[in-house]
This record gives sequence, C-alpha cells and structure tokens, in this order.
Amino acid sequence: AAALMFCATASLGYVLNDWIDRKQDAQHPTKCNRPIPSGDLGFRDILLLGALLLSVIFFFSFNFFPNLKLSLCLFAYIIMTLAYSLGLKKIACLEIFLIAFFFVLRVLAGGFATGIRISNWLFSTVFFLALLITIAKRKSEILTLGPGAVNHRKSLAQYSLPFLNHFLWAMACVSLVTYALYTVENGHNLVYSILPATYGVIRFLMLTENGKGGDPILTLIKDPHLVISTMVFLALVCYKIYVA
Repeated sequence: AAALMFCATASLGYVLNDWIDRKQDAQHPTKCNRPIPSGDLGFRDILLLGALLLSVIFFFSFNFFPNLKLSLCLFAYIIMTLAYSLGLKKIACLEIFLIAFFFVLRVLAGGFATGIRISNWLFSTVFFLALLITIAKRKSEILTLGPGAVNHRKSLAQYSLPFLNHFLWAMACVSLVTYALYTVENGHNLVYSILPATYGVIRFLMLTENGKGGDPILTLIKDPHLVISTMVFLALVCYKIYVA
C-alpha cells in the first residue's frame, strides 16, 4: 500500500511537470512522443488523471497517517515536487540535487513503511547514484539538442560539458565507494556484488561519452553489458538475502 501511495505521488509530480514543460518537450526529439507534449492528452484528461492520482494518495494516506515519519516524508516529497516544477528546476545544480533527493525520499519512505532501518551508507549510495544518473541525463540533453538545449531546459545554459564530465566521474567514484562501505557493513557475501556494480557503472560512463544515458531505463535494457551486469548483481544480492 505504501508503494502504491508513493508511486501515485511520484506519478502526480511527473504529470504536473510534463504539463508545465509541454511546449519545451515538444521540441525534444524523443520527449515529443510523450502523451502530453504530443497532444494526445489534453487539459481535461490531465485534470481527470490528477484527480484519480490524488484519490489514490488520500485513500492510502489515511492508513498510514499514524506513521508520522512516513507522513512527513510524503508531505516533503509533494512540497518539493511542486517547488521543483514551479521554478526550482531552472536553477542549475540545485535542480540536480533535488532530483537526487527525491530518490532518497522514496528509499526513506520504504524504510518508514516497513520499519526497516536504512543504513547511512545505503542512503549515501542512493543519493550519489541518483546524482550520477541525473548528470548523465543533462549531458545527453546538451549533446543531443546542441545550441537549442537552452530552449528545452533553462538550467542547461549554466552547464558545460567539461563540468558535467568532472561531476559525472566524481559521483561515479563516490557512489561506488559508499556502496562498497555498505557491503562491508553488512558483511557475508554481499561484498562480491561490488564487482558487477563497478563494471555496470563504468559501462554506463562509457555510454554517456557517446551521448547515451538520456533515458537510463532504455540504456539499461538495450545494452547487453548492463543487462548481464545487472542480472549478476541482483543474483548476488538475492543469494545474500535468501541463502547466505
């Protein structure tokens, strides 16, 4: 139930952001095919979808209202999503950190809902990995759109490729270090998952050099190296959880 509630909250944020950015997204070579920028969904459709998502959020929120930490996490996510969509996304660097923090809030919400303590190292790993993915998306936008990138996203005017490259490699290193510390903290066989994780991150960095990484999910499922490294990584994690 908590997962459905947070999925509905995240979806509402995406819908709002896509509606606000519909004119800019219509100029993007791939985002123009989305339902809102392409015009497949009109204002009335967005209102109905928003009402449906709000209904789901309120329905499940009553079940978790006694859980103060989860309620505060959800409230913070909604407020920050609104602030991001209405203006903070135009501020360079801040918009990247906000997106990364959204992922951290989801992890924290999962911990609060299940009562599982979130390790400080896991918290750090998720944050730095989210920064890595977001920076890769910004780099891909600049490489794909060229001089017209600023018309798509105002914050891109303040980024340069050398800056993003340095930022990208720094976050890759930090995320791997924090994950390594997390595996050592947990002990047993989880430490072996560092190997496929490192290979996957390095492979992702190599793909970003060619302008890929704009859509991390598509990059993951289309690249055989990332698919295999992810499968090995998940197999080792499952072995640690269910066998070791």
